[in-house]
Order: sequence, then C-alpha cells, then structure tokens
Amino acid sequence: MGRAGRGPLLRQSLADHRQDGVPGRAVKDKWGKAFPAERALVLLRIADRIEEKLCILAQVETIDNGKPIRETTLADLPLAVEHLR
Repeated sequence: MGRAGRGPLLRQSLADHRQDGVPGRAVKDKWGKAFPAERALVLLRIADRIEEKLCILAQVETIDNGKPIRETTLADLPLAVEHLR
C-alpha cells in the first residue's frame, strides 16, 4: 500500500527493511563494476520504457502526489526521461 492507504508499509519492522536492503546492496556492487556503456544502456532502456508507458505513469504520479495530469504528462515525466538520457 502506498501513501494513500497508510497501511502495511507503516507496519513493517526495521528487520524487514534491513532484509529488503540486502539484494539492493548486491545490485549496487554489480552496477558499480559494470562498464559505463552497460550502465548507459540500462538508463536508456529505462527512459524508453517511461516513454512507452507515459500515460499510465502520469496517471499514477497524479494520483500519488496530487499534481495536475497536465504537469505530470508534459513536465515531470519528460524531464525524468531527459535526465536518464
């Protein structure tokens, strides 16, 4: 559940968060050892995926933070794509 529900996320214990962070550290180490060209390719793929799913992501972002749909569609997500490229 996200911000709106304020449910299960707030009930997780510190141990749950520590356990969830272990795979993240492994990925961080792998990311750091990857060649810059490999990292660039991953970021470009993420940017492409955001563009493909722009409409649904804009709706989710609007629901999550209350911004107007126009702002998330025309500003927030295109800027995110630009930053990734």
